[in-house]
Formats: sequence, C-alpha cells, structure tokens
Amino acid sequence: MQDLVFPRYDGESITNVPHTILKHFGLNFKRPLNRIYLSSDRLISILIDGVGYRDFMKIINTFHEIEWFKDHVKIITSTFPSTTSTALVSLSTGLEPGLHGVIGSVMYIREIGMIVNTRSLSPMISEDRDYFQKHGVNVSKFFKIETTVFNELSSVGVRTRVYLPKGLSDGISRLIYKGAEVLDYSGISDALINALTFLQDLDQGYVHIYIPTPDQVAHKYGVDSDEYVNCVGDILVSIDRILKKYVKKSISIIILSDHGLIPTGEHDVVKFEDHEYLMNSLSTPPFGEARASFIKIERDYDVDEVKQYLESRFRGFKILKISEIFSSNLLGQVDSNVCRRLGDLLILSTSTKCLDYSYRGEPREKTILKAQHGSLLSREMLTPLVILNF
Repeated sequence: MQDLVFPRYDGESITNVPHTILKHFGLNFKRPLNRIYLSSDRLISILIDGVGYRDFMKIINTFHEIEWFKDHVKIITSTFPSTTSTALVSLSTGLEPGLHGVIGSVMYIREIGMIVNTRSLSPMISEDRDYFQKHGVNVSKFFKIETTVFNELSSVGVRTRVYLPKGLSDGISRLIYKGAEVLDYSGISDALINALTFLQDLDQGYVHIYIPTPDQVAHKYGVDSDEYVNCVGDILVSIDRILKKYVKKSISIIILSDHGLIPTGEHDVVKFEDHEYLMNSLSTPPFGEARASFIKIERDYDVDEVKQYLESRFRGFKILKISEIFSSNLLGQVDSNVCRRLGDLLILSTSTKCLDYSYRGEPREKTILKAQHGSLLSREMLTPLVILNF
C-alpha cells in the first residue's frame, strides 16, 4: 500500500498526546510524544477539527501574523480511521482505537445487533441525539473508556476544564470528558480568554478547547476554498492575538487537529445500492467511514469471492481482510471484543473515491460533501502539532 500514511502510535500520533500530558504532571504514562517539551504546569490544548498538516502550513504562510507558528510545528498522525470520533477518544484516553473500540463514526455494535452513530450515541436510523442514554441503555459498556486524562489529573488535585460549543456536551462527550468540568462557549475568544483567566489563579491546571468549525466548512465548501482557508486563518489569528494580550503567567499551549481532509465531489461517490451482488452478500449494513467502510459477509457467501468482486469493480479502493488490518497495525493493539465488531473486509479508499449507503431505507438526495476523510492518504492522516511555551 504505497503512498499511504499509517498511524504512528509509537510516539508520533494524536494517541500519544495524553501520555505526554500525564508525564508532564508526574503521573503514569505509556508512550509520550517524541521530543516534546512543556515548560508550564498551566496547560491548554486546542483541538481544531479538520486541519491537516499540509493545509495548516499553507494557511499560516497566508496570514503573516501567525507565520511564527511554523517554528513550533511538528508533524504527527491521526488514528485509523482518520475521523473525529476515533481520534477524540484516543486524545482523551491515550488508547489506540483497537483498545478503546470506537472504530469510526458509524459502528456495528454486536452486543445490540445495531448500527450506531458513535458521536451522538444513537441508532443510525434515529435523529434523536443521546437515544440510548434517554432509553436507559448503559452506553459505557460498548466501549473501553475506563478512565481519561481528566480523571487521572483530577485524582491528584490538578484542576481540569473542557470548553465545548453549545450542544456538543452530549453523546460521546459524556464518556471522553469524564473527570473534567465541562463548559459551553459561544466563540473562540470566549473559550480562550476564560481558559486563561481560570488558569491564572492556579499553580497547575489543564484546559481543553474543542473547535469543530473548520471540518464543517470544509465539508460544505471544500478544503481548498476561500471559506475554509479564512475560517482556519481567523481561528489561528484569534488565538495568536488573545495569547499575546492575555497571557500574564507562564503557560504552555498545544494546538493540534484530529485529521485532515481531501477534496471530493459527486463523481467520487460509489453507492453500495448500485451493486446487487454486494448488497445480497451483506449480513449487516456497511459501517465505518465513507472512505474506509467495513462489511460483514453472509455465511452463504465466500469472503474471498466477495473480495475479488470488489477488487474488480471498485477502482480507487484497496480491499483488506481483517488479518491484513491487524498485520498493518492500523488499529494498534486490538481487544478481542473489538475484533468481533470489525466485519470481514475493509473497503479502503486510496484515491478521492468515497462510499455511500442509505441507512433509512430508500436512497434519498444527499448533500454532496466537497471534502472528506477517514482513509490513509497523507493529506487526511498527517496533522500539525504546535507547542507554544510562554
């Protein structure tokens, strides 16, 4: 699989960030980031959703106020799949995807025999966020999220906070921000100024800020659009301006992202429903990402024959058996329960191609996304890590 970037779980990925934080505060850690120095016990991490390394460098070279960031940028990788649900759980827990079990934004949960939206923790056929929580289902048993970086820090007296946009404190957020005080914010200035004010009164503390906007803008307008470039640029310029004005005591800032995106269009979409043989061979609907979909095969069908069918008709994709996923270390170490959720084959995009499936019956008109992610191309896998010590 040439020209693809694999997760670097050994010290160069988003999974290693929480171990770096734990190490800094003198707690138990496993694999911290390589060659990273944090100077202060007042620490802020800012996760900007949907900004790959290539696009980050292009943008900071466009806005002269933030060109100085380039002297503090390191390249790390996303998880596999390179998608928000998976990466954010790894950022919170320090676990590789094969251990925490959140393998994408759409998952087959064998224990309940259902396809689940992992961000909202609801069935894919439901538009009701937090459906399981509202119906008394203990969602924590689906995933191995026993502790978080916030739990660990709080247990030794380090104050922790998380700032989220209004409406995003439910779903998977209930699990990955355990141990932190979670607050809503209305804009990056609101979140960052309040975070700095909070930390100024402490000898040690950790604040995490999540900014989802660039990913949303990229999906709508494209990752090369003026809308996207200015969205990311404005966020970084705001961060620069606020830090220079409001930092009064020593502080360390981590700026990072969960994944990048690649340009996609209507011509890139491959619909599952257009392939009758494939649809008949499935024992469940496909799940995972549009650019990295898992399929489970009916017992009456031969997995190798389905693989050959896909290889002959799905151009721009690599078809992997589950054994190849393990040997490629895509998910890191894999828990036995997670193994049973993966399906039989992975349809992995090695081009701009994307997959589409309608979970609510008859295919309906969908908005064509102008940028997507989830696979292993460098533009979606390589992400920036900025360390600023004041």
